[in-house]
Amino acid sequence: MSDRSRDYLIDKSLYQLYTRLRECNPSVLEMVNALNFVLKQYPALGPVIATCHDLECFIEAVESYEQEGAL
Repeated sequence: MSDRSRDYLIDKSLYQLYTRLRECNPSVLEMVNALNFVLKQYPALGPVIATCHDLECFIEAVESYEQEGAL
């Protein structure tokens, strides 16, 4: 497993997708598949989520976005 940090660019649309998915309470696999669908279409937002570490980095990026008040 790689220890290097993954960089994700959370924008308003990606954040809204994430929060709407959370409201639906999908399985982790369903959520990751939906997020990866978008990440594959827009590679500038970051790499696809392939590992638990990637998912943790994505969630940290979302939390940073929330803390910045960029909503």
